[in-house]
Amino acid sequence: MSESKPRAEAARARPSYPLLLRMIAMAIVLALGVQAWRTVHSHPALLQDRDAILLGLLSAAVVLASFWHLLMARTWMDATHITQAGLWTRRLALADVRRIHVVYVPGLAWLISPRVRLQTASRGSYVFHTSDPVVLARFCELALGVGEDAPEPKAD
Repeated sequence: MSESKPRAEAARARPSYPLLLRMIAMAIVLALGVQAWRTVHSHPALLQDRDAILLGLLSAAVVLASFWHLLMARTWMDATHITQAGLWTRRLALADVRRIHVVYVPGLAWLISPRVRLQTASRGSYVFHTSDPVVLARFCELALGVGEDAPEPKAD
């Protein structure tokens, strides 16, 4: 009975990236914003150049979209699929998985988000991040082939 509880918990959406990494990203985005503000005020001619304004706005959009993804990305796993939602939702059926690689550095999990790289036979490979120990344990179970819903390895 204790085996089923972690599997039920793993189905809930959990943050994909660790809290400290998200806080570091927030500090970097704020520092970039402050520096952009200082640059515009020290060089007012930049506000007259349409190309500079367009480049600045596009750069800000890329930085803010990446930051939003880092803050809002969630990973969850059920009996048949792994899903990560953020800017784009990626969903992969466990039945399609050919190889599983878990990347986890125990002392640096606060900075390097644990992840799993799932290689499929037909569509290449996918990377899913997680900062939740329950989902990470499920990733490790899949890599080791433990559990009743672990995918069967396919012959090459």
